[in-house]
Amino acid sequence: MKVKASVKFIITLTGCIGVLLYLGNAYLQRDDTDLPMQRHYFNYRQRPLNSQQNSLNSKMRPLNSQQGPLNSQQGPQNSQQGPQNSQQRPQNSQQGPLLTLFTTWTTTPERYDVYNNTLRNWPSLQPSINIIVFTNDVIPDKYKLLGWTIRPVKHQVNGHPVLKYMFLEAMEIQPMSKLYGFSNGDLLFTNSLIKTLHAVVNSPMLVNNTLMLVGQRMNTPDVSKEDAGSWKNITEASKRGTLMKNTLGIDYFITTPDYHWKYIPEVQVGQKLYDNWLVFDARRTGSDVIDVTRTLLAVHQDAPYPKHHGKMNHNRDLITENPRLLYNRGVVACSNLRTIKDGQNVRFKRPKLPRHCFG
Repeated sequence: MKVKASVKFIITLTGCIGVLLYLGNAYLQRDDTDLPMQRHYFNYRQRPLNSQQNSLNSKMRPLNSQQGPLNSQQGPQNSQQGPQNSQQRPQNSQQGPLLTLFTTWTTTPERYDVYNNTLRNWPSLQPSINIIVFTNDVIPDKYKLLGWTIRPVKHQVNGHPVLKYMFLEAMEIQPMSKLYGFSNGDLLFTNSLIKTLHAVVNSPMLVNNTLMLVGQRMNTPDVSKEDAGSWKNITEASKRGTLMKNTLGIDYFITTPDYHWKYIPEVQVGQKLYDNWLVFDARRTGSDVIDVTRTLLAVHQDAPYPKHHGKMNHNRDLITENPRLLYNRGVVACSNLRTIKDGQNVRFKRPKLPRHCFG
């Protein structure tokens, strides 16, 4: 009886191993067909560690030495490493801003009030956040006095700015920033942005990870100058808004300095698919994509766009993936981490992703 039981156990175990090997091979084959740019990125990431580190040293900056809300056991000089990661970002004694945040726009009469609200709102985030606008329009000097850095758009296709070059230039303008981000010019923020980012840069579980932060916007009608005048008023105005679905477009992207912007195609903002493709690309290249919607209020000022907005499909020449694939996998709902409120603090949760994120 013991011999028969042993034989039965061995047969069952062998069958289970065979099934697992088959499923693993099928999963790898499916991923290979979906990653046409994988080889280029992975060749870069597989270079010798010293060579790769040297190429990133000018962009990778220290984490904030201040204690964050989740790091009650962390000393003022954090020497902890993230789980299963022995590589640390190089340390530097100088302190830079928490975030360098930039936007871009072409002014039209329909958007005057929107952009003026933004020009008044973003300076309230200083000194934690450095602010830049890339535009070929004339910005009044009074806004420069509020702390705005004004730069011309140097790289554009058919009038649409190329995102990667603005990220790279922002890194040159403020090389000490801990994070870099792009936002559409019609978003208003409160101190919830600062609190969320402090939690991110001070989290031991994220200390060495390459990150992309995204989130849903709050579509809010009739945002007045008074509404945009303070964080309290913005929060109150958002209560009449509607949260955009987490399977639709994305209006802001915040990344760590080591993000591979240099290798991103020349996708243009204000065009279709670039936002979904960026999230899709971040996921397939191993970055942590964090949904910060639950702790970061981003108020979208609903206002009409110009009637003649131009063609919206220029990015299709650069993006080879099927749009349906990007609309399924390149959305906020597919973020592998999310921030949530825990009293006055911010903590992280790993959600169960919907099936469309893999299909």
